[in-house]
Amino acid sequence: MAESLGERVAELRVRAVLTQDEFAERAGVSLTTVRKLERGARDAVSLPTLHSFARVLGVTTSDLLSYGGPLDRDDNGDTADLAALRRVLVPVSPPGGDAPNIGDVRQGLIELTRMYQANRYKDALALAPGLLIAADAAAGAATGDFAVVGQRLAARSYLMASLVLLQFRREDLSITAAERAIRAAEGAGDELLRASAADNIAWNFTRQARLDDAEDTALFMAEAIEPHGEVTEIHLAQYGRLLTRASSSAARNNRPAASSGYLATAKEVAGRLRNDYMTVSSFWAAFGPTTVDTIEVENAMVMGEADRALFLARRVRRGKAIRETTWQRYLLTVAEAQLATKGYAGAAKTLAGVHQVAPEWFVSQRLARRLIHALQDATSVRWARANSLDVLAQAIK
Repeated sequence: MAESLGERVAELRVRAVLTQDEFAERAGVSLTTVRKLERGARDAVSLPTLHSFARVLGVTTSDLLSYGGPLDRDDNGDTADLAALRRVLVPVSPPGGDAPNIGDVRQGLIELTRMYQANRYKDALALAPGLLIAADAAAGAATGDFAVVGQRLAARSYLMASLVLLQFRREDLSITAAERAIRAAEGAGDELLRASAADNIAWNFTRQARLDDAEDTALFMAEAIEPHGEVTEIHLAQYGRLLTRASSSAARNNRPAASSGYLATAKEVAGRLRNDYMTVSSFWAAFGPTTVDTIEVENAMVMGEADRALFLARRVRRGKAIRETTWQRYLLTVAEAQLATKGYAGAAKTLAGVHQVAPEWFVSQRLARRLIHALQDATSVRWARANSLDVLAQAIK
């Protein structure tokens, strides 16, 4: 019989000459959790818990993941809202009909991008299927100089659909959409657009705890588009973004040296840009000093260094060109660090601020849910009401 996760943890703990008490304290979990896991009474653990175990035991997170044990699962199930998008991404037969005007497809793509930027994910989900059908038809019918334009529009449309699907935690469908984007980008001969889609696949891999794959994908594409000499801002931005993706993946996989190396290079790239960069047409290539700073804070928290994360957060200033989702995720990380250092009031205030700005995004975030539950466990009902935690708890139900 294959060795279980609990048996592997117990084996590594003994090799590290740690008692269960010592191991639990260093990993930041309860002694009960360790005991149940090692005796086989519990096999479901969260990914952050595995990160903590890996740090204490001196192995990669992927090593522990290879021993099984289900992670947190999305309990939303399949919803009718996704049916239309599924039919496009996994069709029974190719869609037919007259080819639409390329200008109409471009306008639809702009509208989808604006919806995504405004955190209007349900509206974006409703718009995406029709846009993808139209983009495919336009790309297939375009000839001559318009053939490249059509393929590029199709690639961008599928990439935006991939980003929307991520907000509904449909990683497999998001990867499928990103792969379609890659094929269209290759048809257009656009290596930077192809790199954008690969970056999104790497993020999906991270969400699926495929940490080695995430790092390898981001690094492979970064090396493929590494800028030399005079290059455009979008080229630098996409290269830097891939480096931060590799850094995040390595941090989660308990590879701090590699993570720091990637981020150091990303800082150099951000220095060349000087300011944060993003345009609507290259929304997915958003990158700059602010992005690097937020990733550094996130990596510190992933590595269990809450005090350092808060120290780094003091110098972070929001740039004018940064993805809304990037900034919101950063603020959740700050709240996580505040909670870890028992700054409960600060954590509640930070969470309330994120919820106020992006309520639809907030309620879909597992980290937000976990932080709210942890705050409830650490505080009294009276405190929760005084700090509006009851409002947040109601929002995530």
